[in-house]
Amino acid sequence: MRKSIKTWMMVIVAIFMIQACSKEEGVVKGKEIKGTVMYTDGVADGAVVYITYGATESTGEYNASTVANANGAYSIQGLNPGDYFIDAVYTDDNGIEFNTPGYYVEIGSAKGTLDLNIDLK
Repeated sequence: MRKSIKTWMMVIVAIFMIQACSKEEGVVKGKEIKGTVMYTDGVADGAVVYITYGATESTGEYNASTVANANGAYSIQGLNPGDYFIDAVYTDDNGIEFNTPGYYVEIGSAKGTLDLNIDLK
């Protein structure tokens, strides 16, 4: 009997530890940031969009990234409410790199999607 109680206690502690760890990073819940990445010649298909959780400016470190599709559309899903900093970079067929100084966004607790179109320079 003692062995099964000890086992159950360990399982319960493990569950709480897993739940606590999953809330550490920003990329675990149900919010979404999406939009289109554009540059001077049109859509930036293949642009890389970076996201940093808990930041109001670029830190050079990122929690997640995604690549814009052929229409320049991107989506980062599963976000917690909080502060985020979004950066993007794109290299065209001529090898010219386009980027942005970035965007600070705040996601509240209400359900939904934040639309953020990115203009690269």
